[in-house]
Amino acid sequence: MFAFDEALPWLSYVREHGVQQFVAMFHDNKALTSDELLWGDEIEYHLVRLDEKQKTAKVALRAEEVLEVLRQKEHQFGRRDGFGEACSWHPEYGAWMVEGTPRVPYGGRVEHNMRLRRKRLAAVLRPDERAITMPAFPTLGVGDFAEPAAAAGHDATSRLAALPRTLLGPLSDPSRRQRRDAYPNPSPTSTAPKPIPYLHSTQTHPLPPQYPNPSPTSTVPKPILPCRAGIEMDAMAYGMGCCCLQARDIDESRHLYDHLAVLAPVMLALAAAFAVSGRLADTDVRWATVAASVDDRTPFERGLAPLAGGGVAPLPKSRYESISVYLANRCMKRYNDLDAPVDGPSLERLLEGGVDEDLARHVAHLFVRDPLVIMKSRLRLDDATETDHFENLQGTNWRRRRTACVPQVGWRVEFRSMEVQLTDFENAAFTTFVVLVSRVILAFDLNLYLPLTKVDENMRRAHLRDAVLQQRFWFRKHM
Repeated sequence: MFAFDEALPWLSYVREHGVQQFVAMFHDNKALTSDELLWGDEIEYHLVRLDEKQKTAKVALRAEEVLEVLRQKEHQFGRRDGFGEACSWHPEYGAWMVEGTPRVPYGGRVEHNMRLRRKRLAAVLRPDERAITMPAFPTLGVGDFAEPAAAAGHDATSRLAALPRTLLGPLSDPSRRQRRDAYPNPSPTSTAPKPIPYLHSTQTHPLPPQYPNPSPTSTVPKPILPCRAGIEMDAMAYGMGCCCLQARDIDESRHLYDHLAVLAPVMLALAAAFAVSGRLADTDVRWATVAASVDDRTPFERGLAPLAGGGVAPLPKSRYESISVYLANRCMKRYNDLDAPVDGPSLERLLEGGVDEDLARHVAHLFVRDPLVIMKSRLRLDDATETDHFENLQGTNWRRRRTACVPQVGWRVEFRSMEVQLTDFENAAFTTFVVLVSRVILAFDLNLYLPLTKVDENMRRAHLRDAVLQQRFWFRKHM
């Protein structure tokens, strides 16, 4: 893999050929339809080691070893035809994280499959280990939080000494940090993500550790004092180490993509459950934390400095953010009321390639970013059959929903905003609801469109504590 400075001469090449690959996929699959509903889910697990005597819980850095055993057992004991109760196992960002999915699309029995995955995962763990589904491991980066102990140290991927390289899994890469730090900074803090505010409480919180204890009783519960920093987490693992629940659906994807975008903030508020870095945060959801952790924009792109080289345009949002463009042709243009910069040459090539304007602007908006993970061995490809360069941009732009064209499968929508829940019943309930509401939207041809500025406002409100009970969200009266 190229380091970011090595990749600079190849950025335009990857963009150009990524567009060509998308145009080829678009024409190969634009007429593909299916009467069958194909859907599934992804659940991410934290591997945790419990010490009953010491009353401690630490992340277990054994994901790679556990994944190898799981895959061997699935191959050895799973049905050869690929059907039946089969599971599929995948690596995730952290060395303590495992992702499980159904091997084939669902036909029912959602909770049963989730229980089966948890049972199979638990069967290959050690007696003192557990697989836990929660958005973030609460004490990540605090004290002795990993097993085996992770030696402190800085590197290009993990800025903080509390989060060393050994914590990161095979999907991690330093490109985002390298890109963000590659250009001059107008101030020492210009590239650091905004701290998350503490939850100010009179009930549960001792003083933060940066305040000295004036007396032996000073750590009894009392309001947290005002703190300039808040919860500082300038390392990708704090965000990408979060677990989520994703529901996936095929067909009618562009119409569904738009309408699920409107529902995403409400579902995020409903699924809220969040605590990070040993503190209760004054937000119930992980989304802004992940967005900040992967934000590779230069100071110019974030509007903090005049143009000083690098970047193609000011970028209002991080790579991990809410959508900025609706996809369906039936959407009224006035609803696309956000600033959504596009890569001009990519937009021109897409239109010349026969892609309609709405979809072309969506792809060109993704391609305004720089490619990140460029593999040296995968540069010269057949654009008619390969998709690596398109996926380089598609796969490093995380939106609340993501739509993709999968060769030999067709169009797919991922609903990415929900927090993972503690129990399989809750995860099954949220997953099933997303699929059912998508069927209702399509069957009754509902119109949920809102101006995207209102959708972003809903997303801001979803981040507020107790949003599901205390906030009101913009929504259409007539659908």
